Amino acid sequence: MCQKCKDCADEWKRAVLYDEMLAEERVVTANNVGAFYKYVYKRTTNHCGIGVVTDKNGLPITNDQAKANAFNDYFSSVGTADNNVKRHAKLSGCHVMQCT
Repeated sequence: MCQKCKDCADEWKRAVLYDEMLAEERVVTANNVGAFYKYVYKRTTNHCGIGVVTDKNGLPITNDQAKANAFNDYFSSVGTADNNVKRHAKLSGCHVMQCT
């Protein structure tokens, strides 16, 4: 089952890359400068940012460093300490182990 999943994922990656290549070819062969710049802008702009993050008092945090610290504080408070025990899980018939 693991090999079948891997083969399917590889086929999906190839299809996505092929589709991206066709889209790029369409932009180039269209001979349209506006379409070219629109494509470049779409590929080089960061479209996903972190939404509003609030501190412990509910006030919005706007500074990136303060946001990072807020996330660190939160995840530190809900996480657990490592006990050096190797865990493994069985997923869809595949035996997955943590690499050492």
